[in-house]
Amino acid sequence: MPHYKNSETLREQLIGLGEKSLRKSYYPELQQRIDDLKRFRALLDQSHDLIFLLQSSSGKIIDINESACTQLGYAREKMLSSSFDIFVAKPGSFWSGLKNYIADETIPYRETSVTAFRKCDGSAIPVEVTLTLVSFENDKYIVIVARDITERLRGEAELQKAHQMLEQRVEERTAALVQLSQSLKEEIDERKKVEERLRFNSLHDSVTGLYNRTYFAEEMRRLEAGRHYPVSMIMCDLDGLKVINDSLGHDAGDQLLIKAAKILSAGVRDGDVVSRVGGDEFAILLSHSALQDAQNVVQRIKLLVEKSNFDPVELPLNISLGYASSSGKDKSINELFKEADNNMYKVKGVQKQATHNSIFQSVKRILEAKDFAEQGHIQRMQDLAEALAKEMGLSSESINKLRLLAEHHDLGKMQIGDHILLKPGPLTLEEGAEIKRHCETGRRIAQAFPELAGVADWILQHHESWDGSGYPLGLKGEQIPLECRIITIVDAFDAMTSMRPYRHPLSKEEAITELYKHAGTQFDRQLLERFIKIIK
Repeated sequence: MPHYKNSETLREQLIGLGEKSLRKSYYPELQQRIDDLKRFRALLDQSHDLIFLLQSSSGKIIDINESACTQLGYAREKMLSSSFDIFVAKPGSFWSGLKNYIADETIPYRETSVTAFRKCDGSAIPVEVTLTLVSFENDKYIVIVARDITERLRGEAELQKAHQMLEQRVEERTAALVQLSQSLKEEIDERKKVEERLRFNSLHDSVTGLYNRTYFAEEMRRLEAGRHYPVSMIMCDLDGLKVINDSLGHDAGDQLLIKAAKILSAGVRDGDVVSRVGGDEFAILLSHSALQDAQNVVQRIKLLVEKSNFDPVELPLNISLGYASSSGKDKSINELFKEADNNMYKVKGVQKQATHNSIFQSVKRILEAKDFAEQGHIQRMQDLAEALAKEMGLSSESINKLRLLAEHHDLGKMQIGDHILLKPGPLTLEEGAEIKRHCETGRRIAQAFPELAGVADWILQHHESWDGSGYPLGLKGEQIPLECRIITIVDAFDAMTSMRPYRHPLSKEEAITELYKHAGTQFDRQLLERFIKIIK
């Protein structure tokens, strides 16, 4: 029996069933490891990541988790022992870094990159892949953990799009703000310009640009209160301005005012105040200036005026100058103003007739300059009109007035530009109307000069026609003064037989034929017969 028991024990030990057998002693530990492997396998299969175990030398798949099969759509058997490259969109670039490490036997190795896996239906999913090189029992393996980043990329794309939209809105808002800022800057600049213009206009004359009466009055008060003595004042009057405004129009008068302002400004010193204090009056304030200083300024202004009147065709500049000076508190600034003004009017009275003659002669020179390139139109008109007047038995006084009318009948054309008077082609309606207005303009100019007052109405009527079709009043027959009927015939004949920019002259015979065509309509027939008799 004892022998039997010993034999049984030995048998159990041999087959591993005894309590002291090797199997029984290692079984719990082995079972624990098996359970651990099962749990680990369950964790791998339940993971959402795609996990691969590859043999490094061949790139064959040794093991995969369930998620890899599910997400790529392949059966486990299909994927096991397949080359991993068939599941990668661009396998060449995928392995480049890893192969270098394998060749160098560099362990450990870990790399994360982004690529795309091909699914069984041909579509692709973007993944973020982590490659880890491991060594086990002298063999190298590659553990690949991949995560589908489709949602992440979509989110990043949406975030990028939102960022771009935000950037665009920021740019648009910035551009709008820049534009608004620019608009505000331009508005502020324009407002400043307007304010500056208003401030300038409040203290300056609009025609000449000189200081105005308001500024001049302020300067007088300033000099009155301060220590600026001796103080001198010069009063200036632009002689003949009213005559020029009445005869040649306010544009001509304004040009003369501007010319006078430039000369006065050029004649004074820095710091002297030149102002336009009335329609034709200017005043100059000279602080810290004695009587001799004022006299020097007056002399310079006179020389400048004389120099400016060199051109005989331009209107002459005539300025009366009066001045006064105060060395201290012996006279106020207002008293100084009155004294200088009185002295100026004394000079003006002495120069009145000379000024009138100067303007009248200048008007005559301007009219002569428009006598169709100095072809003698006015002289021929006077001679022909005198011949016809003698034929009609007019008195010497009437003949003299007729010659005056012939000389000044086109006085109104002084205000018509040469581009109309010398136009080679036909006139427009507006240009024709301007030509016709020269009769009324001529009378207005003539009325401004006593020398021409006696022929002013004839200048108005010298384009009336015998049948009433003339202008500007539409007079007919003997309603038209005899002198005007004579001038109408003489003017027409000389115009036809003289060179004009728009045609060549006619012969005397051709001109007579044309005159006959208008006998009884434009011309007094009886006067025309007398005139033709004279010129034949």
